[in-house]
Amino acid sequence: MLIMEIEGCIINKKKVFYVRIHGIVEKIEDDVAIVVLDDDRKVNIPTKYLPSNIAEEDVIDISLDINKEKTVERARKLKKMMEESREED
Repeated sequence: MLIMEIEGCIINKKKVFYVRIHGIVEKIEDDVAIVVLDDDRKVNIPTKYLPSNIAEEDVIDISLDINKEKTVERARKLKKMMEESREED
C-alpha cells in the first residue's frame, strides 16, 4: 500500500486521507487568532480550537480530514427525518 504526501495531501491510489495546511499566527484579538496561510489568505480561528499557549508569530499546522463515521450517521438522520416528514403529509 503506497502512501505519500503531495502538496500537503496524504494520498493512496488517488484517495485523499487528509490535508495539512501551514499558517502563521499573525495576530490574536479577543478570542480569535488571525492566521495567514501558505497562499497568503487569512482565516480567523477561535482560540478555543488552538493550543492554550499559542502566540503571535507561531507557525501552526492545520489538518483536515473526512470523518466517514459522522458523515454516515448524519446521512441516516437526514433520511429518517425525510421519511418522517413524508409520513406527516
